Amino acid sequence: MLSIPLPYIASLFFLLITGLVWVKRPVAENRITAFLLLCSASTLVVGLRWTVDIQLVKFLQPVLASLLPVMAWYCFYMAERVASFSVKHAVAPSIIFLCSLTYPWWTPPIDLMLVGLFVWYGVRLLLAAQSDPEQVRFFDVQTITNLKYTAGIMLLFSAAIDAALSMDIAFFQGENVSNILTFSYLVLIPTLAIAVLVVGSLTCSRDPSPVPEQDASNIHLDFDAATDIVEKLSSHMEQEQTYLDPNLTLDRLARKLGLPSRQISLAVNLIYQRNVSRVINEYRIRRAQTLLKTTELSITEIYLDSGFNTKSNFNREFSRITSTTPSAYRRAND
Repeated sequence: MLSIPLPYIASLFFLLITGLVWVKRPVAENRITAFLLLCSASTLVVGLRWTVDIQLVKFLQPVLASLLPVMAWYCFYMAERVASFSVKHAVAPSIIFLCSLTYPWWTPPIDLMLVGLFVWYGVRLLLAAQSDPEQVRFFDVQTITNLKYTAGIMLLFSAAIDAALSMDIAFFQGENVSNILTFSYLVLIPTLAIAVLVVGSLTCSRDPSPVPEQDASNIHLDFDAATDIVEKLSSHMEQEQTYLDPNLTLDRLARKLGLPSRQISLAVNLIYQRNVSRVINEYRIRRAQTLLKTTELSITEIYLDSGFNTKSNFNREFSRITSTTPSAYRRAND
């Protein structure tokens, strides 16, 4: 059975990781360090909540908990598109903060509000996993997508834990609350922290003058308009071979085409029935196939010359597209 001191250990661990991230990338990772500090503070408060009887700790616990899904969303959101963080995401934590101030004179349904908050952002992350992130290199998109699914599931898991806590208090006088809460935080927060760290490491820096964006909900493309966009993309790829840039992102591609990134994403999905990252990687793999058949270059030289920067990404995409390995493909075409 998990013991209460574990949150203190986890809190110290997050604090150390925060320091390492800050020292390595003090400016670019402000949102990452903020999230890690929040993880450290949240786990510390969980430990204190069940070891000391301090009113301040009881007040801080729901407030910090309400910030977790918002901050997790923010860290993923900045990989999604070039945009600033909207203050509307501060509304729910502010309401929970104000409700916490009323305790013990009034007991608002804070637990229910937290469940709703975690479910809302969990579902939003799951839905966001279906879109193309703008600030991520194309061969890293699948990793980011998997992380968004993981983070979304973890937020829904936290909502289920909050519901379990309410049931334990209602039917078992809260005798299992400390164990449930400790277990959930030692699963939820480390998983979210790892996901956010990886997202931060894979998210590219912004270009200085991004193409003005539109709300995706306001973009409607018919088949002809989508076809025109795809033809422009195809022509650009054939002539400029932009896909050879290993740091190519949807945002950078949009700048080169002079089109909003959301339009490109919607057009490619409509015409090809797959996302932009897969289409770009298909251009890269076709070039690699040509080099494998017509040159004696090593596989390492070929994947670097085709726009990939790691062998694992190259092998994964090559196998996905051709259903074979680069070595087997070369032998079959000798």
